[in-house]
Amino acid sequence: MMKKEIAEEIFNSTREYCSKLNESLRKVEEECDAADFEWYRAGVAYVMGYSHEHIMDPLFKQHPELEPEEWKGDDEDGAEFGRKIAAAMDARRRGER
Repeated sequence: MMKKEIAEEIFNSTREYCSKLNESLRKVEEECDAADFEWYRAGVAYVMGYSHEHIMDPLFKQHPELEPEEWKGDDEDGAEFGRKIAAAMDARRRGER
């Protein structure tokens, strides 16, 4: 099992980069055309879903006390969210919607 201190560092780093991605998303929405915003938004969603599934969820399984209260009780866990985003990205690459 990962030490709690290390898990906290990873959790804080992951939250920080997700926050920065959100900030960049707002900037792209404000300053770029709709097509650029759509592909960027899809990429950010993919990264966030993947990080939730492969980083946050495993941390929360080992250290449930790290999961913020506002994240608890979601109908959809990070793994399911990540799978949906990945499927949407794959469909987009194939030209489907």
